[in-house]
Amino acid sequence: MPITGVSVPNVASNSMIDKRFAHGISSPDGIYALSAEYMPTVMGLDADTTGRTGEVTLVFSLGAARALADPPDVFVDARKWSRYVGIVANEIDAVETFTRDHGVTNDYELRSWDKWGTLGDIYAEADTPRHVFIGTSTSDRRIATHVGYEYRSIREAAERADWDLDKPNDSVGSDTDGIVGRLRQAVIERLR
Repeated sequence: MPITGVSVPNVASNSMIDKRFAHGISSPDGIYALSAEYMPTVMGLDADTTGRTGEVTLVFSLGAARALADPPDVFVDARKWSRYVGIVANEIDAVETFTRDHGVTNDYELRSWDKWGTLGDIYAEADTPRHVFIGTSTSDRRIATHVGYEYRSIREAAERADWDLDKPNDSVGSDTDGIVGRLRQAVIERLR
């Protein structure tokens, strides 16, 4: 079942964007913009979307993906109504380990880039009218809003799409991608 909700204004190719996403394109008035015709391909969409006609690019933070009770099932469901589905994080190795351990295919080719840059690159390359970032923290919300994505907390997305969370009464929705969250997650995994 697709996630429904309020759309944010479309951040088109000439919208104002932070200089870190401008990749050298500016106008006489100093407004920096993304332009697909001048944008270098620094982040590949690594997916065979043959047969996928969805109008959504769906991106999970690693913390949000970890909160899912059954990530493979969620990805299968999301691919029914999304053209691209994947996970991003500041730690590429952690994403690769998660996808390998859970048998999930990531539609995004991750490179040495932070979440901000990765989301900006995906936004520029994805040919969908709607971009949704599912996260767990205020930092994730800030990134999504800044880059032009709709933001959904993992709890809200799970509720709307009828997905189960691993520990619904636990601290899902806290900052699991921050340093304290990563340390907490490492300790919890060690104790298992």
